Amino acid sequence: MPRWPKTKRLTITAAAVVGLFAALIFTIWSSGRIASKSTLASTESQLQENISVRSSKSTRIPQSKAEAYATLHGRTGVCMIALSRATGDPSWLQRAIAEHPEDPRVQLERWRTAKTEEEVLAAARALRQAAPNNPLGTYLEASQAFNLRDLGTVARLMEDAEVAGSFNSYTLDIMLETQAAFSASGLGEREAWEAAYQSDSDGRLVPKTLEALTSLGNDMGELQHVFVELGYWDEADFMFERTLALGEQLEDGDTLFENLIGIALQKKLLASFDAQTLVSDDGKRASQRLAELDAVKEEIHTTNALVTDEKIKSLDAAGWAQYHEILRRDGEIAAFRWLSQRK
Repeated sequence: MPRWPKTKRLTITAAAVVGLFAALIFTIWSSGRIASKSTLASTESQLQENISVRSSKSTRIPQSKAEAYATLHGRTGVCMIALSRATGDPSWLQRAIAEHPEDPRVQLERWRTAKTEEEVLAAARALRQAAPNNPLGTYLEASQAFNLRDLGTVARLMEDAEVAGSFNSYTLDIMLETQAAFSASGLGEREAWEAAYQSDSDGRLVPKTLEALTSLGNDMGELQHVFVELGYWDEADFMFERTLALGEQLEDGDTLFENLIGIALQKKLLASFDAQTLVSDDGKRASQRLAELDAVKEEIHTTNALVTDEKIKSLDAAGWAQYHEILRRDGEIAAFRWLSQRK
């Protein structure tokens, strides 16, 4: 799906990117990268407009109730992640890492709580190994490679992401388990869900995982522009397709955060093209795809606005069970849509 003339060729390999053109690429790319950071702030503004902001108050459960929950639920990896969040005690995560290193959700939580660059990189690589068919670990490692200015590794990882399977952020898996732990400790369903939500975001509007993916999408988009400026059309095309794929995967994700950030990344990328430029293999032009994205964003905004406090307060135990079933099966926007239409 080429969008530029084919007059130059630079093979995307670690040696090529790090070699003759690395200094030039990095100089141009880093100048645009400063401006790219505004996209996350813009996306956060959209999220504030489209998502009801939950309470920022941290809630914890006592260790005695955590132990009882772990015993009842088999001390699985996701169970111990939930208890690490619900208690604020990192020893639960340390046990999960020791006992369930094969669980990608455990490695993701290890990445989320890592303190040093070395720990972040090791956790991203462990996540890739635990879930080789999910590009999430590849994306997180690529984001770190961008931070380290290692463009050769970025190129290699983007080639790996191209052949990976379906994207899963594991967000709902972990949040639903955390909500269950809070609920088992005695919190009501709504309070337990708000506490789980807060434990996922750590006080941020956008959770850490999505901050990294947003930064990656911005950086790949800027690198695509660099390749265009240098006249390397194949490479620009490749980076365009990988950036667009990331945005599409997030748009199709399980949470409203993912949906809105995926839309924002795609809109930023597509806005740089002429309206009639073909941007998909099925013949869609930039203007058509932008219109589709605007419609999806508006539907999210409208649906969220219909999820009022009265609707939430009307849920009894059976209603919450159905809400969580839809949430787990179909994602957050589908659950919101069901709730907004509930009499």
